[in-house]
Amino acid sequence: MLESAHALLEHAIDYAGLFPPAALGMTEAAANYARYLGGEHSWMLGRFIVTAQQFHELENVLIANAVTTPWHIAALTGTDVAGAIPAILAFNAHTRDAAVDSLEAKAATPDAIRESASTIPEGFTTWFEIPADPDPAPLIEAIAEVRCGAKIRTGGTTADAFPGPEHIARFIGRCDNAHVPFKATAGLHHALRGLHPLSYEPDSPAGTMHGFLNVLLAAAFRWSGTSAAETTDILTEQEPLFRFARKGVVWHDRWISTAQIRSARDRLIASFGSCSFEEPAADLKQRGLL
Repeated sequence: MLESAHALLEHAIDYAGLFPPAALGMTEAAANYARYLGGEHSWMLGRFIVTAQQFHELENVLIANAVTTPWHIAALTGTDVAGAIPAILAFNAHTRDAAVDSLEAKAATPDAIRESASTIPEGFTTWFEIPADPDPAPLIEAIAEVRCGAKIRTGGTTADAFPGPEHIARFIGRCDNAHVPFKATAGLHHALRGLHPLSYEPDSPAGTMHGFLNVLLAAAFRWSGTSAAETTDILTEQEPLFRFARKGVVWHDRWISTAQIRSARDRLIASFGSCSFEEPAADLKQRGLL
């Protein structure tokens, strides 16, 4: 395992098996997460993602399976953050080896971000999912003001759910300028950008999907000083033009060190949500990075 790849991917994949296109039941999704926690690639695994309405079901599954390995959980609250807090606090009080330590909210205006942030107790890392277009600068500035993180939706089960590379690049640049960390979600099943089926249905239409290596490396290179145009170019790469070495990654004539990658992961790009953990791992194996 190359040190640079490990730095880029460590705890990078938040498991969202409950959500489309996988849309698994709680029992199956929780069993998968427990298996991944005990597997050889557990170092890539991030949080288990669940809605605030599903805590009772999750609690029952955890009790039934006598979970002992600590689970870190991200709770999706939607726009009603205040309404979700009691269920989150109750879950944390009732469970011994699992805890919600991250909230993922939605907001469309700076005032909504400020209002929601004012209701969140201390001790939670909070991410606000915001639109990538139009220019999200005012929203990201409000997120910086309340010392939270931003979240971008990078895909879905229909072609129109995927923002253009230029919109993702602008989002990354705005976060970098405002010193706001971000996470991405949806559509990031494959390492590199390319044409893939949009769901797991046999007759699924295909569409161009963003690659999780593209997004992670676009953020890491941006952190090291690449321009907006270069960030867009990294997001559009469809060939394996990223060369991983022990001490860093090369893209064309640009280089970032492993130390810069770690800094970018800590300060700019936190993780990405995926309804599959095995699919990204298999893609990385195929490319010789695992």
